[in-house]
Amino acid sequence: MWWPMKKTGIKQRVNFDWKTSTKWKRKNFDLHAILGFYARWIVIFITITGLAWGFEWVNKSMYAVATLGEEYKPYPEIKSISTIAEKNSINLDDAILQSALKIHGNHVESWYYYFPQTKDESISLYLNSDADTYYKGANYFFDQRIGKLLLNENPNDFNNRQLLRNLYYDIHIGKILGLPGQLLVFFASIIVASLPVTGFLI
Repeated sequence: MWWPMKKTGIKQRVNFDWKTSTKWKRKNFDLHAILGFYARWIVIFITITGLAWGFEWVNKSMYAVATLGEEYKPYPEIKSISTIAEKNSINLDDAILQSALKIHGNHVESWYYYFPQTKDESISLYLNSDADTYYKGANYFFDQRIGKLLLNENPNDFNNRQLLRNLYYDIHIGKILGLPGQLLVFFASIIVASLPVTGFLI
């Protein structure tokens, strides 16, 4: 995150001032410094949201900022409460979907099942009425054997921390700003990929 100490140095880092006499070494340096200068403002958000997924201490720091220092509360692990499957003629997956739709509303653009990997886990169903984002979706947790609704996570009821956590992915890939945001992330990623090359030549 280098920053020029003088105003004249800043001007040289925000504009390409190439002339016919400008040598390739100077052009290469400008490609590294100027493109990197603009890409950093986008890449910093990509980096922070990515780190928050991979490192718990970053996630906890984001939680502290979003809640103004409240004690960290991890996501509860929703477990199934039954031990014996209920016998009926209705397909459990369909029953769960219909139950969630009654709460969520019939206008759904996307939905995903997350099936349990152990006998204790619950079935998670994600429903979203907005096809362009992910953070507006709601999560529904059901008992894996009897299909009972255990928890309904609606983004309208989220606190600041939960909203921020839900925004990680949309910020990370630029969807938070729609197509322009995705293009910004795309070109910033291309620039970042070029920096090791231009830096090596320098």
